[in-house]
Amino acid sequence: MHLKKYKNAASAFQTVVKLNPQFKKATDRLNECLKELNDEIKQNQKRKSSKQEQLKETFSALNQDKDDNNDKSHDEAKELPKEEEEEQQQQEQQQNENDNENEQTDSQSVPDVAPTSDNVDASTN
Repeated sequence: MHLKKYKNAASAFQTVVKLNPQFKKATDRLNECLKELNDEIKQNQKRKSSKQEQLKETFSALNQDKDDNNDKSHDEAKELPKEEEEEQQQQEQQQNENDNENEQTDSQSVPDVAPTSDNVDASTN
């Protein structure tokens, strides 16, 4: 029992008690072993529950960090389309301005006179 092998000892004492039920010392030792085994079980359950609590806390903290990161990336993802949309609008506006300038220069350089038979004859002579 000094080696804390209570299961082996309990088994041995049970055998002794079965062989000689009046052997008081074996019964007392069996009861000691069973008490120690119950104490070990309780300690293991406490350790197990405290480990589970630690794992829950760790997992909760990791999930919280992950959620925070997801929220940030989600917010950033929302901001990107706005920036892209603004940039696209600026490009369209510049394109429209360029088109308007081109139309004005084209209308100034090209006469509105359509070719007639008189104009065509004069140019060929």
